[in-house]
Amino acid sequence: MSAAKLHFVKFEDVDECMAFIKLHNLHKLRSIQATGGGAHKHHGRFLEELGIDLLRLDEMKCLVNGTNFLLTKLAYESFSLSETGERSYREDVSENVFPFLLVNIGSGVSVLKVDSATSYERVSGSSLGGGTFWGLCRLLTKASSFEEAMALSVKGKSANVDMLVGDIYGRDYEMIGLQSDIIASSMGRAISGRSDNMSDADIISSLLRLTCNNIAQIAHLNALRFNLDHIYFGGYFIRENSVSMESISFAIRYWSEGKMKANFLLHDGFLGALGAFMHNGDDGGSEVPSM
Repeated sequence: MSAAKLHFVKFEDVDECMAFIKLHNLHKLRSIQATGGGAHKHHGRFLEELGIDLLRLDEMKCLVNGTNFLLTKLAYESFSLSETGERSYREDVSENVFPFLLVNIGSGVSVLKVDSATSYERVSGSSLGGGTFWGLCRLLTKASSFEEAMALSVKGKSANVDMLVGDIYGRDYEMIGLQSDIIASSMGRAISGRSDNMSDADIISSLLRLTCNNIAQIAHLNALRFNLDHIYFGGYFIRENSVSMESISFAIRYWSEGKMKANFLLHDGFLGALGAFMHNGDDGGSEVPSM
């Protein structure tokens, strides 16, 4: 008997998703398990235009279930980055992954303490997430899509926009352990306005680092709060973006003085979708009442 295979597809908007469903005759399904804000927002449209009832499942439960499945069933699913950007994969598969901190980065940020396969708690969060990053990109640059913004972030040089320690002191601030290339003030160079050497790519790179550094610091503080060693970052915001992962990894190493590391997942943007797909009708994944 051959092994089953899951296929993951991402869509930029609901129109693209609905067109995919029609193209592959998936609209013949009477219901689809779904989670997240979109499941609530577009429920009526799916029902009216496709005759599909979105079974709206609890987002946090789906996130945890999806993450637990990946960590306990798939080798080489999670990885961390070295200081040079090289990936180190978790090779073994084990049920002994608990407890851990799951930081899910969507429009906002949710921080969950996962104690076991059936026990978790949302312990913190932030309104400064992917939505903040993209909203500021729209206001400050000409980027027309999230994908374009993420691509530009890799090409940009945030030091053209950020004020570094070296810009203030002219060198390392050795007394308190700050190197000259550490960001002292995100977007601090723009105090006097946008200069000619600040490109859209530079601004987006600065915004991405600002967002990632803030999220990483929140994650580190919560890991300290609950005495957790393992931190996993997920959510569609990361999207295999090298600037995002390197910024988060650097910040976790920096604030923990090398005692902690950031862990990422290959399927980071599909945790909730995977958890919804795996839903079997138990109480833990019960349907969310209509609002």
